[in-house]
Amino acid sequence: MSEKSHDPNQMTGAAMIVRALADHGVKHLFGYPGGAVLPIYDEIFQQSEVRHILVRHEQGAGHAAEGYARSTGKPGVVLVTSGPGATNMVTPLTDALMDSIPLVCITGQVPTHLIGNDAFQECDTVGITRPCTKHNWLVRDVNDLAKVLHEAFYVASTGRPGPVVVDVPKDVQFAVGTYHPPRKSDVHLSYTPRVKGDAAQIRKAVALLASAKRPMIYTGGGVINSGLEASKLLRELVEAKLANKPLPKEPAKARGKVVDLMSALRQSLAAKEVPKGGKAPVKSSPAKRKLKVVGKSRKTA
Repeated sequence: MSEKSHDPNQMTGAAMIVRALADHGVKHLFGYPGGAVLPIYDEIFQQSEVRHILVRHEQGAGHAAEGYARSTGKPGVVLVTSGPGATNMVTPLTDALMDSIPLVCITGQVPTHLIGNDAFQECDTVGITRPCTKHNWLVRDVNDLAKVLHEAFYVASTGRPGPVVVDVPKDVQFAVGTYHPPRKSDVHLSYTPRVKGDAAQIRKAVALLASAKRPMIYTGGGVINSGLEASKLLRELVEAKLANKPLPKEPAKARGKVVDLMSALRQSLAAKEVPKGGKAPVKSSPAKRKLKVVGKSRKTA
């Protein structure tokens, strides 16, 4: 054995993938084996930190990982092979992107010298998944693999959560390189996710809510993803607006667009000010807001 083999950070690309999963606290991995990911499966079966959950179809692995992410708040991780294995993941990736679900998908790929040569079970995984992921990578050098894996987990779980894909050729899985644990420098400087609401859009929303006769607030999964505090603030906002009650005091610490909207509405409604471009609020009794059914048609009082 070479002297490098005594260095604990010297390992194959397949071993790097399993080590990275463990370093990011991954306990469950959803996948379906294939020729292009067999080196990774060999490493999985030699450890006990990460449990592999075998599915019957790659699409099932993706949706299972989505459910895992929704229920735990942690990124769901999927391992599939090249070609049809990767293309079967397109639907879960698109679903995760639309629903803001953190997903890390590791796909096998044919050896680097066969890419673009119509090899068996080869496809342009990066090109196919570009429209349905936050970001994706094709790793051609084993020494870049650790950095890419750490960056993938960070991108998937920060800002607006979403799916990412790491495409790893089979020769990179066999190659030996240097692994390093997660570090801040692994994230590209150009990745600066927006975490604060758009002030102009919030002002428009305030104007509409302040002048609405029968306001309706339709919120998305971002409120749930922002934690219990955001849901609580949204409820206070709705109850205060619909019941014509004064808005609660400014919370000590909170985040997200719900808080920005509450602050703007507080200034507008509590002080009885009309936002620029809006109309004066129309007062109506609670009775007029109720709906009653007359025969088979629904009419307002």
